[in-house]
Amino acid sequence: MRPPAFRFYVDNFVEGTADMTDAEAGLYVRLLCAQWSRGFLPNDDAELLRFSRGSTGVQPQVLDLTRIKKKFQVGNDGNLRNPRLEIEREKAKKFSKLQSLKGLASGKKRQPGFNRGSTPVEPSVSVSYSLERGSAVERPSLKEVLAKAEILGLATWKAEDWFHEMQGCGWLDHAHRVIVDWGEVLIRVRKKWEADGRPPSPPAARNGAAGPVKVFPEVQLKEIERQIAEHPCNSESLSRVRNPTELQRASYTALKAKRDALRKTIAEAPSK
Repeated sequence: MRPPAFRFYVDNFVEGTADMTDAEAGLYVRLLCAQWSRGFLPNDDAELLRFSRGSTGVQPQVLDLTRIKKKFQVGNDGNLRNPRLEIEREKAKKFSKLQSLKGLASGKKRQPGFNRGSTPVEPSVSVSYSLERGSAVERPSLKEVLAKAEILGLATWKAEDWFHEMQGCGWLDHAHRVIVDWGEVLIRVRKKWEADGRPPSPPAARNGAAGPVKVFPEVQLKEIERQIAEHPCNSESLSRVRNPTELQRASYTALKAKRDALRKTIAEAPSK
């Protein structure tokens, strides 16, 4: 079933259509709606201009499609699609499927004889804003992550550990990019967990460790320098962004301060 609606990011739209006339921007919106409904657009200018109707004061044949068509890509089937809109379509499908599976699981728990109480069917996903301007990002609750992990076959301890790690770092990945689709990341976590032999418990519990493992300053410094090299605020980084957010700038400053402190610690340490 096709999702009935898609998210419209106002800031992105205003910025991305700044060089368009009102008529061109209006046609662009109509084309996005048509793609959402049909799944594609014909790569034919005459067909695209047919979507321009209404009293805009501009005749369809006068409209310049050059700026509008830059927003679309030609697929293997020869049709046009806006890539961002297709990403939103997949996100909507995945979210709908997850909610359906949660509903089935909740219904099962409510059956007579199942002594684990009822669970809410309504989604408890919180919505925040990503580091990319205007992009809304869904942050799941621990209960949702555990429910997804059960579906994927991922160990509960691993899913819970990952959730708390994401909470602690503001739902950013190792390159300080926002986590847009947490379900896809959790699939990757499961693959790594399986590659490690599907451990049933955390390393400390398996090894009988009495406390945290000591990490030498030199090792810490190497990791911090790696993060700085890959940080989007670093002018030499491949992940560099033109207009970093306050959160990105703050994390970059914190990393450099930690690097300097580690260097001082190493320099002042007594030689062996």
